[in-house]
Amino acid sequence: MYFRKLGNSDLNMSVITLGTWGMGGDFWGKVDDELSIATIQAGLDAGITTIDTAPCYGAGHSEEVVGKAIKGRKREDIILATKVGLDIYNDNRRDSSAKKIQAEVEESLTRLGTDYIDLYQVHWPDDKVPFEQTFGELAKMQKEGKIRYIGVSNFSPAQTEEAAQYCQIVSTQP
Repeated sequence: MYFRKLGNSDLNMSVITLGTWGMGGDFWGKVDDELSIATIQAGLDAGITTIDTAPCYGAGHSEEVVGKAIKGRKREDIILATKVGLDIYNDNRRDSSAKKIQAEVEESLTRLGTDYIDLYQVHWPDDKVPFEQTFGELAKMQKEGKIRYIGVSNFSPAQTEEAAQYCQIVSTQP
């Protein structure tokens, strides 16, 4: 397996990341959780270190599956990337407010069965919440040790530059 350092972080990630959108079971149809868990474990056994998930993948189900798959493994050998900013209790409406981020990080930590997230990405820009509030709250979570690094997903270059005024952005996921 090949590895690369992510941006200016110390995350030495496998160049292959295991994405778990389909394991949520909502968008792509019914899935077999045991097969999903076995797939994640086989990927880890093959040298994949990075797992990408999000609360909106099956209203938290994908994160729960990932949590079950990594249980009992050395946490420091796994890079967990998840996202924030889509309200799974409100038809995945964009909500990147400080209050929602505070709730979502705790929910994700519980579902994943961990006490920190390696890469926490804002899933989509929220034009109703100032970036200063969103990324200021993420910087606070980072200082508290709940997240190690901050990234963005589905942001334009200009939006990424604006977000970087409030915290260090280490990744952009299109």
